[in-house]
Amino acid sequence: MKEPRDDQHEVMIARTHYSSDQIIAERGEQIYEERFQADYEQHYSGQYVVIDILTKSAYVAAFPEEALNKANAMVPNGLFHLVRIHTPPLSSDGSSLIP
Repeated sequence: MKEPRDDQHEVMIARTHYSSDQIIAERGEQIYEERFQADYEQHYSGQYVVIDILTKSAYVAAFPEEALNKANAMVPNGLFHLVRIHTPPLSSDGSSLIP
């Protein structure tokens, strides 16, 4: 029977798997686009969101430092990606240019 792994060991494994900033950024963007972007662009435009790529959780705030502080408080060993939330561009008739 396998021994249960502690949180620190899991974090070490995750940090090894996501060994570069580029990989963390790509995974963070993917999670943001798939899970949060559509809703957040409607409700939080101009704010910041920190995505923890390990838990796929999001933390929104008006300032980047505030979003990072929220994320760190909830997931002290997280791997974070910061995104500025933008409203998608509109065409001249007011419809979104992004399907």
